[in-house]
Amino acid sequence: GVTITIAAAPGWPTCPIAALKAMYIELPHQAQAPLFEQPDGKPLSYSFFIKHLWDSLTLAGFKPENYAGHSFRHGAASEAAAAGYSDYEIQLLG
Repeated sequence: GVTITIAAAPGWPTCPIAALKAMYIELPHQAQAPLFEQPDGKPLSYSFFIKHLWDSLTLAGFKPENYAGHSFRHGAASEAAAAGYSDYEIQLLG
């Protein structure tokens, strides 16, 4: 596993800490469970994420071909680098 430090944004509706706390209340996890899981309990895979992202975008009326999972990885890597993570640690994030 990888430890990721997440900054709180108290009072903001987009606060990641508040969102995680709400998620754990609704969907309790064991301490060592992956943060994001597929319905079968396996860690969230890239292919599962993309398929369901595209399904959700289609249902919302967007063209899924305009979105790519790589954008999420690139954004996460950029944020991790800005936060001081080493290249090795960023690679561990996937």
